[in-house]
Amino acid sequence: MEIREQISAIIARRQARLPGIDEKLRVLDEMEAQVARVEAVRDQMIRPDGTVISESKFAPMLERNPDMAWGLQALDFEPVKDGIKRAREALGEYRRRCARETVDISVVGKARGGKSELLKSISGLSNHVIPAFDSTDCTGAPSVIHNVPGSSLQARLRFKSSGDMLAAARTYLERMIADVSQRPALYRMEDIRSLDLAAVEAAVPAGAAEGILFEYLKKMADHYDEWAPYADGPEMVLTDENKIMEFVAQNNGVSEDDPTQTREDYYKYLVVDTCEISCAFPQADAGRISLIDTVGLGDHTEGILDKMLETVGNRSDAVIFLHLPRDGTGGGLPAEVVNIYNSIREKCGDRALDQWLFYFINHVAAPTKSLAVNTAYCEGALKRIKGSKWLGAQNAKIVEVTDAEAVRNQFLMPLLESLLKNLDSIDETYRRPAAEALEALGEEYGALCGRAEKVLRSDVRANASLAPLVHRLTEEAMKNLRAVLFRTQRAWREKRDQPCAVLDSSARDIFTRMCQTNFQGAYLPTQKEIMDELESGIIPNLLYTQYANAIRNRISKDFLNVDLELQGVIAEMKGDMARALYDSCGLSALCPPPEGDRPAYEWFRDFADTVLGDDYPNLRLAVETLAGFEFSVKGFLTYEVRNCLDDLDLNFGDVPRLVNEKNSSLERTRNNICANLHRTLCRIANILEDEMGALCVKPNRAMFAEIADFCDRIFYAGEAEMEWRNFSANYASLLWSEELRQQQSVGVMFQDWLELAEGLRQYLRSHVFSL
Repeated sequence: MEIREQISAIIARRQARLPGIDEKLRVLDEMEAQVARVEAVRDQMIRPDGTVISESKFAPMLERNPDMAWGLQALDFEPVKDGIKRAREALGEYRRRCARETVDISVVGKARGGKSELLKSISGLSNHVIPAFDSTDCTGAPSVIHNVPGSSLQARLRFKSSGDMLAAARTYLERMIADVSQRPALYRMEDIRSLDLAAVEAAVPAGAAEGILFEYLKKMADHYDEWAPYADGPEMVLTDENKIMEFVAQNNGVSEDDPTQTREDYYKYLVVDTCEISCAFPQADAGRISLIDTVGLGDHTEGILDKMLETVGNRSDAVIFLHLPRDGTGGGLPAEVVNIYNSIREKCGDRALDQWLFYFINHVAAPTKSLAVNTAYCEGALKRIKGSKWLGAQNAKIVEVTDAEAVRNQFLMPLLESLLKNLDSIDETYRRPAAEALEALGEEYGALCGRAEKVLRSDVRANASLAPLVHRLTEEAMKNLRAVLFRTQRAWREKRDQPCAVLDSSARDIFTRMCQTNFQGAYLPTQKEIMDELESGIIPNLLYTQYANAIRNRISKDFLNVDLELQGVIAEMKGDMARALYDSCGLSALCPPPEGDRPAYEWFRDFADTVLGDDYPNLRLAVETLAGFEFSVKGFLTYEVRNCLDDLDLNFGDVPRLVNEKNSSLERTRNNICANLHRTLCRIANILEDEMGALCVKPNRAMFAEIADFCDRIFYAGEAEMEWRNFSANYASLLWSEELRQQQSVGVMFQDWLELAEGLRQYLRSHVFSL
């Protein structure tokens, strides 16, 4: 598979995850709203110190039952609200990654390190679009360059808001002038234009390192009329290179010392937030990749480090860390380079950084106006990086960024090959935090639901008039549970000695095809196929051996394929048992049935995780054992079938006589091969059919045994029956909510709180908290 096809496949896999992520985010929003409703009602009942609000309609009931007030005070909503926030953030980060339509590669490094030259070499763009002049600082605005095969150049500009510009100017002033009384106030963006720059400069302490920020503020003030019209403006699409340069470059590349050409300085870049460029890369197989340029570190534009780290952490599938060594064949790496690495490591943690961080050491092979040859420095830097403990140090390479062909063929394509090989595992490092956040939320949410239900339980237990009703309903439930389960067990007992219909039908189909000749689906090759092989010159004995091996393997595979159909039968059995519990026994009030494509038997796992927990160990063991029950043809049938196929395994016998030496011909040889194979297949089919009579019964016996074991575990294992009684009593308020609502003795609090508790529990399902 070519690189562009690999990239397309990865993007398709990612985007297929989006519906599931969006559903999780939707449920989190609903869950958050439900928690807020419960908290609001609780706050109408009691004060933060637990005292009852006397004017509340719930006060009479709470005053009669202090346990309810204590239960309400024990409700801690903050862990769940924090958990929802963390899960939403982690899911959002994972979603942004999966929603990408390209594989994104960021280029970071110090200013004037060669990033723009590297981007030009990969993309084929000119200095007008990716400024990379030798004699002057050039890049003004960060760019994202998309490879769109067959397209023409287009630049989409997005602009900063007036609030962004005002905040940047204020921050420059704060960093330069610590004394508030000396610092001019900025209330509106227009105030930037009227700044008294002389007074500002005078207020900057002598020798302060932040003094360079004055130059940035001065650009904003002196050239206000050039950039201000675009603040808060709509997107702009440009196709003219000269017009694009005015927005992305600081100047036209002419040195201030060159009297032969006219230098033009631009300031519109100050208000450009991003420039999205679409073009066709020269490398045809590059596929759907995007290159993200970042303004070089060392540029003091406000927030540039934060923006770079945000790009690396949130927008990048890979990062090229470009370093231009200018001196120091020995010693350590420059502090600025180390700081960039440390910042990236701190931002991204250990999210497979070694698989997507690539170090390019910029080699200057020929001197320019501003750069000397740095071969020795590059070799020293490579040695130091590879000898470091930096993540991804093994990916360091020396690159001559101005050699476009070498950059594309020797560096970009190997980088993509390495990245794509690991991208699924890299994506997993973004999925895992979301999954862990959901799992942690599930624990907190389950605890909140349990505490909310204890309030109901307290109300029911405190109301003596309800005790006979709860006792009667519990006994009826136990009687109904026994009847439902034993009725199901009896139905499977009647089938335990009958052949499994799916296995029996599939086996008979195989036997039929074993005895067929020249029919679609038959194992025996056609006479034409045999003759074609013989006419090609193949030795008859070798041809017979090849056919025997192929037929034997195909029969074995076809029996194993029965597993797929058998899994459906087992899923149906487990689903019947689950429905018996959540429909006939009313347990859907505690754990709703699975929705969508989830099979019915997944209810057992939800029920075990979200309802039984660790409080009912015997019941949980019974439920989890049934949920995990599997039965495979591979487990009991493979060796039986394989033993019967020995006649087709020539390791156990000789090739039959195929050629009549007195009257030999290809037709006679063909007929002998066909006849011998057919006789062997018919004989094996008869043997297998005899064997399968007993084997086809095994799946039904296994399923009956599992159902019987489930019933035994529930009613006869340890304290299982007592657990059911305790379970019914504890969950009475939810199991028989309608019956309890109809009792005049239940109060307004029970009515309202029951509705809230039911609203909370609807989200308490294991699949809600898994990813």
